[in-house]
Amino acid sequence: VRMIPLERSQCYHGKMIPLDMSQCHYGMCNRFGWQVNLNRYHLNVFTMLLDCPKCAIIGIALRNADDVLVRHRVGLSYSGLQTHIASALVRIARPQLGQVVLDPMCGGITVGIEGAYNHPGTIFLNSDLSLEDVEIGGRNIDASRNADVASRVSSWASSSTNLPLVDGSVDTIIVDMPWGKRCSSPKQNRKLYPQLLREWYRVLRDQGQVYALTLERKLMTRLVETLDLKWLLVDRVQCTVGFKVYLFHLVKNI
Repeated sequence: VRMIPLERSQCYHGKMIPLDMSQCHYGMCNRFGWQVNLNRYHLNVFTMLLDCPKCAIIGIALRNADDVLVRHRVGLSYSGLQTHIASALVRIARPQLGQVVLDPMCGGITVGIEGAYNHPGTIFLNSDLSLEDVEIGGRNIDASRNADVASRVSSWASSSTNLPLVDGSVDTIIVDMPWGKRCSSPKQNRKLYPQLLREWYRVLRDQGQVYALTLERKLMTRLVETLDLKWLLVDRVQCTVGFKVYLFHLVKNI
């Protein structure tokens, strides 16, 4: 008996706006004999229509999405990143062998654990104001059952504006900043962000880098330009991670 695969389709055009999926995937379902089921499906199909006529990129997820979202985690912090986003941030930062990477707002230590798995020989330091989140992160480290990963990931509870680190001791900072939605507020961020940038500038080595994910595009841009610190704005990229947010790449420019 031949099993008929059930599929769920998601379709976007170049500006990431959902389109009418019935038209987009009718041809594929008809060609391969798939049936649509949004809840219990075997295939998760993604299609992006390009600007050129009759051009599209089609992908089929090879793993269960839930397996990716919760890998290496037994506990979730209040506002932690999903694992695939954390992993992508570390890949973008490209930490090198022997370097020290800091996540000063680590939550459940998702960035540190994903980074340690994918970048052998790199040290990942993690700090968070919430002792509860740090403890959750500790359980996630233990759950990895990987001695090498556990040996290169450390964590503690402290404020990101007053880190227990000596000057110039960190090569790269990778951080998911408060967006002013679930955590903090735009008013609080206007006071908090300058303090964060000053403290991160202190602990970074010369030419050290920051990769910061935030919704506060205007505030972050203004502070980089006006603070009495020599931040170099290398890039600012818009990303879609549920919200349209921005990834800032800064360098401590002496």
